[in-house]
Amino acid sequence: GQNMYPTLALELYRVATRQSTMAIDYGPGGISGVKLKGLNVPTDRNGQIWMKFGKHDRSLYISALDVLNGTVEPQKLAGKLAFLGTSAVGLLDIKATPLDAAIPGVEVHAQLLQNILDKNYLARPPWSLGAELVAVVLFGLLMIIMVPFLGALWTLVLAIATVAILLFLSWWVYDSYGLLLDMVFPAISIFIVSVVLTYLNYMREERQRREVRGAFSRYMSPDLVAQLAEDPSRLTLGGEMREMSVLFADIRGFTTISEQFDAEGLTKFINRYLTPMTNVILERKGTIDKYMGDC
Repeated sequence: GQNMYPTLALELYRVATRQSTMAIDYGPGGISGVKLKGLNVPTDRNGQIWMKFGKHDRSLYISALDVLNGTVEPQKLAGKLAFLGTSAVGLLDIKATPLDAAIPGVEVHAQLLQNILDKNYLARPPWSLGAELVAVVLFGLLMIIMVPFLGALWTLVLAIATVAILLFLSWWVYDSYGLLLDMVFPAISIFIVSVVLTYLNYMREERQRREVRGAFSRYMSPDLVAQLAEDPSRLTLGGEMREMSVLFADIRGFTTISEQFDAEGLTKFINRYLTPMTNVILERKGTIDKYMGDC
């Protein structure tokens, strides 16, 4: 329904401080806090508080049986705020917290009261979602810009470093200012972006390698083709200066010879010459420019 009720810890504080009322603060997005005299408890827009949990401390418990039997020292309860609750598992009031797998539900109320008394609150500010989206955009752009210039290993290093920065930032604002920024989604997003960009970069490089192999495998030695395929940037339009040996080969009297064969026989004859010549050139890492003319 639309009715609002104070939590047990807050109501206990009100009664203990002898206050008759509490006020609710509203902001642009909804409820922003609950006020009592000398106390302002920040909440989310639904009036719920973000608790700062502590570790379960059994020493803070006093057995109700000991109280009833009169075996508890009075100073242990004098001037204290106490909650009465159950701790038996069978009574189904066992809760899990970020720090403990199972604690009595009444301790959750006690820890909330401790937050209120210490004024030690957590808050998820209205701008937190915007900050998380900005982190996704900024670090995503960083990955998009950097990944094309990096190999798979350095891309992984960059992704891990980025995720580490985001998680450290989240922990730092929590530890220093009690602010909750959920950097898990940005971290997962950055990791996914890095994987996708690495895959696309790999596919682009593989396509370039296939193009290089297809263009030069018939004319260059396999070693040179492999070098160019591994680093296509070596294919510069301007070329480079080198000392080279150039071979022009011809079959003397080819026209007269060709008249003695039909097409199939002439092809076999030419291949008997060109194949071993080609193999010799490629074995010595030479490059064949072209086959042309009438041999």
